[in-house]
Amino acid sequence: MPLAARMTVFRAQQVLAKGDTPRAMAILEHYKDTHNDRPAPFMVDFLLGNCHAMAGRPADAVVCYESAAVQKKNDPSLWQNLARCYFELERFSEAAAAFARLYGLVGSKNPEWLYDAGVCHLMDNRPEKALALFEQLMAAHPQSLTLAWKASVVHAYLGCNQSRKALPLVRELAAGHTGDQRRRWQEVLLHQYLQLEMPAEALALVQRLVEEDSLEPRWWKGLAHLQLERGRHRESLTALTVYSLLTPLTDDEMRLLADLQASVELPGPAAEAYAALAVKNPDAGIVERLVQLYRRLGEPQKALAWIDSKALSQKPLEQLRLRGAVLFDLQRWEAAAEAYQTLLDRRPEEGRAWLMLGYASWNQGDITGARKALQRAANHQQTRKAANQALKQLPSPDPS
Repeated sequence: MPLAARMTVFRAQQVLAKGDTPRAMAILEHYKDTHNDRPAPFMVDFLLGNCHAMAGRPADAVVCYESAAVQKKNDPSLWQNLARCYFELERFSEAAAAFARLYGLVGSKNPEWLYDAGVCHLMDNRPEKALALFEQLMAAHPQSLTLAWKASVVHAYLGCNQSRKALPLVRELAAGHTGDQRRRWQEVLLHQYLQLEMPAEALALVQRLVEEDSLEPRWWKGLAHLQLERGRHRESLTALTVYSLLTPLTDDEMRLLADLQASVELPGPAAEAYAALAVKNPDAGIVERLVQLYRRLGEPQKALAWIDSKALSQKPLEQLRLRGAVLFDLQRWEAAAEAYQTLLDRRPEEGRAWLMLGYASWNQGDITGARKALQRAANHQQTRKAANQALKQLPSPDPS
């Protein structure tokens, strides 16, 4: 290095030692301006790059470092600083190459540079390149992998659609962390079991989790869905009920709770849940289920109150079917017959409606009307047997 350059570097280093970065920068730039007929020596560009980096100007620092690299290609400090500036500028591909170059220069002494190169590839959305470096890292430095490093390896495996290879590391992460991090990785593990179609492992995991952390809602929710997938409605209902005690239910969760209650013959609680849902969101399907449940509970008046809701008016034929059925339950024969007749004017092919019209007419003493309706019901396969039995019991017409 020329004497003028050595003197410049010496002066700049002294000024930097006093914390005067702008003055050091001025000294180095003056040298470059007065010697622009040839490339600056390595230390001039390297120190000027450091000054720019300390001043928060990574783009200018990169220009100096890249110039310095032309003069001295294998300086570890240069590649370390250059890699960090690339990273700060979000030039992740170049940062990955710089970190990999740095690892090649320092060898096995600093496995973190190989890890950093892989992370840069991950941030550049190149999981396959990241995974290649991580697998090299695991082979060369198996004892160096921290939980944070293993988490990055998992992200690379998942990004490459290699979930099964990630599974052992996910188990380690779920076991090795505590607090919120532990829960997060337990949730990832559960998701991986489900994605890999390992239902037995998923169920065993979530059953263990509800024992370990019984106040965590997500485990009860997971248990409810896993039991439901296995057709275990009562067990699913138990888990979902506990979940509902730990956190407010969404409308979809409330509907699932009501469906499960109805499926295991708990019409009372199911009706309460459907009624709450119907008030918030008057969906026709919810109101239909609610009406049917009130009928099962022997509360036709409550059922009738919901039949004229705006939700059911969107399904007029089902509204007429339910109206006829509930009015029949209430023994309001004439009104029931009227509802079924209105339905049949629109859907004359409904055998059950003819059957119910026949019963309603018979109960109100209209034998002729009952016979006509039952005869029509007998023409339909699903209602033929019941209609013929009723016709046999129907009183003969008065000869007068």
